Amino acid sequence: EAKEGEGCLLEGKLHVNKVKGNFHVALGRSVNYKGRVIHQFQPEMLSKYNTSHKVNHLSFGEYSFPSQHNPLSGVERIVRENTATYRYEIKVITVH
Repeated sequence: EAKEGEGCLLEGKLHVNKVKGNFHVALGRSVNYKGRVIHQFQPEMLSKYNTSHKVNHLSFGEYSFPSQHNPLSGVERIVRENTATYRYEIKVITVH
C-alpha cells in the first residue's frame, strides 16, 4: 500500500552477460510469467506515486577509464504535479 511521503533507495550490483539486454526499475510488484517479466500495477494507483528520481551513479564494469562517460550518472528528474514515466536507453560498447 502506498503511503504519503514514502520513498525508496535503490542500490546494488547487477551481473550481466555480454549480450543485448535490458533492466527495469518500475512501480508495483513484478512476476516472471513464461519467461517474461510482468509489472503488476494498477493504473488507478498512479496518482499516489511521485516518480521523481536521481541517478547518483550508474556504470558498467569493474574499472573506470579516464575517457569513460557514464551518461546517466547525475541525472535528476523532479515531478512537480501528477506523475510521469521515464525511459532511458543507452548503448554500452566495449573497446579492447
